[in-house]
Amino acid sequence: MSLRRIATALACCMIPSLLHAQLPPLGIPKGMLRVEVLGQFGSADARFNDGTRESLGADFSSPALGPASLPFLDEPSRRLGVLIGSTGYQLNLGASEGFANQTRSLGTLGLGIGLTDRITIFGRMPIVYATSRRSATIEAGTGDAGINPADPVLGSPAGRGAAQGFFNDFDTGLLELQANLAGGTYDADPAQRALAEQTLAEGLAFKDSLQAVVLDAGTASPFLPVTASAAGTTLTGRVSSLQQTLSGTLGVTSFSSALPLPTATDGDYESIAALAQDPAGAYQYTAFSSEKRVGLGDVEVGAALTFLDNWDRASLGGLRLAVEGLVRLPTGSEADPDIAFPAPGQDGQMDVQVQGVADIGRGNLGLRVTGGYLLQLSSTSVRRVAAPGTLLVPVTNRTEVSFDPGDELFIGITPFIRLARPLALLMGLQYRHRSEDGASYSGAAIPGVDAAILGEGTGYSAVLLSAGVNYSEIGGRAGSQARTPVDAGWYWDTVITGSGGRVTKASTVRMLVRLYAKLW
Repeated sequence: MSLRRIATALACCMIPSLLHAQLPPLGIPKGMLRVEVLGQFGSADARFNDGTRESLGADFSSPALGPASLPFLDEPSRRLGVLIGSTGYQLNLGASEGFANQTRSLGTLGLGIGLTDRITIFGRMPIVYATSRRSATIEAGTGDAGINPADPVLGSPAGRGAAQGFFNDFDTGLLELQANLAGGTYDADPAQRALAEQTLAEGLAFKDSLQAVVLDAGTASPFLPVTASAAGTTLTGRVSSLQQTLSGTLGVTSFSSALPLPTATDGDYESIAALAQDPAGAYQYTAFSSEKRVGLGDVEVGAALTFLDNWDRASLGGLRLAVEGLVRLPTGSEADPDIAFPAPGQDGQMDVQVQGVADIGRGNLGLRVTGGYLLQLSSTSVRRVAAPGTLLVPVTNRTEVSFDPGDELFIGITPFIRLARPLALLMGLQYRHRSEDGASYSGAAIPGVDAAILGEGTGYSAVLLSAGVNYSEIGGRAGSQARTPVDAGWYWDTVITGSGGRVTKASTVRMLVRLYAKLW
């Protein structure tokens, strides 16, 4: 006996006769109540970026993590470049690799009623549990910067004391030089006096610039070049050269302290997260690395209209045509602009979706063809305005915008084969195309930043692969069921390719159970 016949025989032993199988129809027989329970779990740790697969945390991956990814390093890099005589200098924390994971689970309860053999109304209420986690590793020794010992968030009291002591000594040395000039110490030697005047002017400028990047509130860098780096060597060399001129030529010995630079490239993800969450800092995120969100999702209400249904009437198969329209109400919670890496989902907005379904079959073979359009309506919300994927967006960029999510077009084909009359295996492909998001300011505009930047890279095309098993007793001749029918199914899908923008490579498992009861 063939494997197919064995599977069919086993399935038939468990399934009552006179039941009719297919993929779940959109409609409900007249006078019946449908109660459905849907469980769904999806996860992702990768994405397609314009067709290239990469980690979901790739925004934190860089061969040299610096100002391009971490904007708080931009101005310190410029200041340090002036000090060391290299205008193109950039602080470099090292080679980094980012990792991220997102999950989204739904528990959905739905109710539907068949008003007539052609018209069905329904509603669904989802409970959402979504999470996000992000981290990164920075390879030690691949950069030139470490934590500034004097930084108020990352440093220590001892480090701040050492830096303050250094600049106090610097001030003392320059004041001594100034006093010597005023007292005529160098008047007997015009060349020595000229050197003293030049050293005082250059020393004051150097001290102010160095203090701004090492110690001063609002301008000090949280990371500085390590002592052994080229930039660190140049800085300490400038300090040593000045001290030698003061003590060896000008007789000023009160400034001999060493510049307190970091000794190790100890920058890591946790230190960046601490800066991002500093309540007095430039970013003030309430969460930077993770989020967990639990609550009501967007409730769906809609109706289905069956145009034609001769499925499983005279024989297995036939043709069935139906269309469904639904509205998703904004009952869920919007993404929090103070969460740097939010959990997935587009809850809290109103959508309108229309889809058509055609089932075509003959005998044990069948094909479902679907196509539809998702219209995502615009709304106002508070967001931090920057290009999607920006790691750190200043809190000053938070404002109210009118946000218009991109609409989606989807087309799918799902061939299936019956193992028994109610039981079918299926596998399918779906193509989805999303247009880019749009945005404009409805609150205060951020100077120099176009709100439309929120839509960069949000448009895409994607192909999903699906597979599953379905058990359905709804269908066929009216009243042919020997008992109250049941639908059940297990389905899996995953994104296999994406292009045109950033597409999360999510994989999702769904489990469906539908129970029916006669109302009239």
